[in-house]
Amino acid sequence: MVVTTSAELDELVRRLPVRPSTAARLFDLIDDPEASLSQFAEIVELDPVLSARMLRLANSAAYRSRGGVASATRAVMMLGSSAVQAIVAAAAFPLLSDGVDLGPDSFWAHAMEVGAAASTVAPELEVGVGDAFTAGLLHDIGAVLLHLRSADAYAEVVEGGSDRLLEREHQAFGVAHPAAGSQAVAKWGFPKALVEAVRDHHLPLLGASRLTKAVAIGESAAAAAGGLSSHEGARPLDEVLDECRLWVKPAQVTKATEKAFERVGVRLRGGK
Repeated sequence: MVVTTSAELDELVRRLPVRPSTAARLFDLIDDPEASLSQFAEIVELDPVLSARMLRLANSAAYRSRGGVASATRAVMMLGSSAVQAIVAAAAFPLLSDGVDLGPDSFWAHAMEVGAAASTVAPELEVGVGDAFTAGLLHDIGAVLLHLRSADAYAEVVEGGSDRLLEREHQAFGVAHPAAGSQAVAKWGFPKALVEAVRDHHLPLLGASRLTKAVAIGESAAAAAGGLSSHEGARPLDEVLDECRLWVKPAQVTKATEKAFERVGVRLRGGK
């Protein structure tokens, strides 16, 4: 068993990778003197790692506002261009090294899909669209931390399929990905609702927070809309909607998710 301690999680967080394509787009903006913060925000909010780093700083003692910041877009606006550019440069620097580990193969696509899908049901759940998108984007950040702890061990866990995934993660690492991710974001000072969404999205949903429900629905809606398969699997959308007591037709949520996929450039199964 590869036991993952709190101190090791902290070190793994510092090793979280940023996608090269994201870094390239942001460096183009840095070179553009007329680039606006909203343009930075549009790119940052589509990358789980940069979103997490912006939120971490925005929720630090130096910037913390009442209630905390749960949206990556709001974090960018709060930090300002100088801080955002510094974070981008620091996060992208490891990409200059050979053999950088970008995490589990499915993580990036799945994160984007769930973020987009979660944002479509946010109004029905009375949570902010940006908050739901960010929670969906970060909900599996713990899986990346475990992968970075031992890529071979995590690949072996994933090969067992979605059934009893959390149990196998705990056996291999001493912690499952929801707990690993929530420990990290809690230590960063993220709002309680976002920490709960990362921690609880695999738990029964009847008494869950509204943001947790948005993430859980987002996972099922992403699968229903033809998103790339996740190693976690996904419950039927109608079942999840019923458990959340959200009386919206599954077909309506699926259609809205398909449109959201188009907006953020998600590539569906079969290349659609």
